[in-house]
Amino acid sequence: MNSIDHLFEDAADTTEAKVSGKWFPIRLVPDLATGELLNVGVGFIDSRRKLHVKILDSARVFECMYGPAGLENFTFLLTVLREHFQKTAQAISPSPHIVLGARSYAAGESVPEILESLYQSQVTLARNACSDDTDENNIKRVDNLSLRKIVFKDAQRRAPALFDRMFRTKPVSLPDKFGQRHELDLPIYADDHELFRNGARYATFISGFFRSAVYRGFNLDGGVRNLWNTRAIVPESSHGGLFILRPPEGTEGYTPEVMLAIDNDIDRIVWPFLKMKNMAVEVSADPAKLTEAGLALAE
Repeated sequence: MNSIDHLFEDAADTTEAKVSGKWFPIRLVPDLATGELLNVGVGFIDSRRKLHVKILDSARVFECMYGPAGLENFTFLLTVLREHFQKTAQAISPSPHIVLGARSYAAGESVPEILESLYQSQVTLARNACSDDTDENNIKRVDNLSLRKIVFKDAQRRAPALFDRMFRTKPVSLPDKFGQRHELDLPIYADDHELFRNGARYATFISGFFRSAVYRGFNLDGGVRNLWNTRAIVPESSHGGLFILRPPEGTEGYTPEVMLAIDNDIDRIVWPFLKMKNMAVEVSADPAKLTEAGLALAE
């Protein structure tokens, strides 16, 4: 019997476990042709059916295995995985390269304790980083979810009434001209004719605060796709916004060459929107300025 299948089972001899549920391994398939599986995390579904996950913090170990390209590719994939679970809170794979293993019983004193024990026993990659590795976690980066948490908190503090009307923590479902509904990731959407007599409001907050071009492109391009799709659905009188975070000058780990690459990527993204009617564009290293730009849509 695999002891991990009955994690903390012996605790029943002394006191009843405070937390119980089902756990499963989260596995990565680097090459679909070979079917090789690598454990990169663990998931736990508690008795209330709430999902908890712990995923490999860094993809640096993949650089040892697959070279420099491995670092970027697997950083991207781990990020997609992490954001997928944060957004959906469901134990469903977001990619053919990710396999969720069979579920087994686990119990213990707390969810963090269960996750940590499972992670330490199952994710051996976490213990096998290169000896001369440089810790990527020391390089600051800000993903879209983190940026929105900062902006939302600021907007709620500055203008609680507008925040309640305009800001969205969940995707918005809008019908196109054929009646087909589309789920759109819009942190700002308000179709309130009493508040906005000259059209609806829609906008997105996205981040270019990444040294990795792959990760940066994923965050920027995904946000812009939602904006394009929304613009194709909403009335022409609607007012939109594209608000992008960039790293401040002099940020540790961001050389002038990296900053130039970031600015070029952002320029590529914003250029078509600068010429659009009723479209506000703001690029800043200060999240507070992005908050101001979002609230200004109400004017």
